[in-house]
Amino acid sequence: MKTRNIYKIRSNRTYSTKDLASLLDVHVRTVQTWIPKGLKVLNTGSSPLYLKGEDVKEFLYKRNQNKKCKLKKSEMYCVSCKAPRVPDTNLRVEPNPTGITYADGNKLIILKGVCPICGSTMNKFKKEKV
Repeated sequence: MKTRNIYKIRSNRTYSTKDLASLLDVHVRTVQTWIPKGLKVLNTGSSPLYLKGEDVKEFLYKRNQNKKCKLKKSEMYCVSCKAPRVPDTNLRVEPNPTGITYADGNKLIILKGVCPICGSTMNKFKKEKV
């Protein structure tokens, strides 16, 4: 699920699991698996289950924050390994292919490296003062 889908949810609205699934473009079973993981359900005592939009937004925001990974200066994130890695010593620096210089005077630089574990290409984007 994409992070931007969270903004489709209205805080003051109540959703059934089916409505929420169609709004977020996920399967109904996905929404149902979030309930044991901490998503709050309104106690209606009947089916279908209803969820407050405010609770859903809070749950998804916390879930997305837990996935973030803080990198050290020497590390890059390997998408294949799903872990931060220090790349092999043959690091390449490439200028921004679009040539964009930002309003604050910074220029985008792309660092490329190779994962020492799986051998896949890793990228890191950095702003540099011009």
